[in-house]
Amino acid sequence: MLKKLLIIMLMAICATSLWAADWSSNYKQGNVVMSVGAGFESSNIYEIAVYPAAEMILLKPEIGELSFIDLGAKLMVRGGIGFPALDLGAGLAGTLHFGLKDLADGEIGEYLDPIDFFAEVGVGFDFLSNAGIGLIVNSGVNYWLEKDFALGLKYTGWNSFDGVSISANWKFKNQKRAEKAVEKQLDS
Repeated sequence: MLKKLLIIMLMAICATSLWAADWSSNYKQGNVVMSVGAGFESSNIYEIAVYPAAEMILLKPEIGELSFIDLGAKLMVRGGIGFPALDLGAGLAGTLHFGLKDLADGEIGEYLDPIDFFAEVGVGFDFLSNAGIGLIVNSGVNYWLEKDFALGLKYTGWNSFDGVSISANWKFKNQKRAEKAVEKQLDS
């Protein structure tokens, strides 16, 4: 099953590359994304959870001339308020983004360009509950309303809790990286 899915994805990428020569994403290597999310989760109890986080895009691999995938690392904090529990945790996750920017031209392109699908997998530690160390698995979609601001909707999985959350995301350029790139261009 997994092999079939990978083959279909590879064929779609190859076919798409014939008509989407500039397919990319809304990120650049070195971007820092600060976010805050709020959601509803459940385990043995129901909780309202808050997720402040910081992510850095570490790698932007290219497939031919296409660069629609971004890999990063994300530091997250989770606070949960439920009855009768209070949770607080921190975690680190690897992130994968799959953008649709420049996939299509015209009117449909205007709607696809801001879309960013993502997945996050990592390890989280709960400080106030008996859950201890556990797995973080999140996935969802961001929609970039502005060049540096997006709203997101995601499935959240933190240790034994899972649910749905919405988020606000702010993207910042890594100025030092940009200055080094300009310096390198001037030297060559």
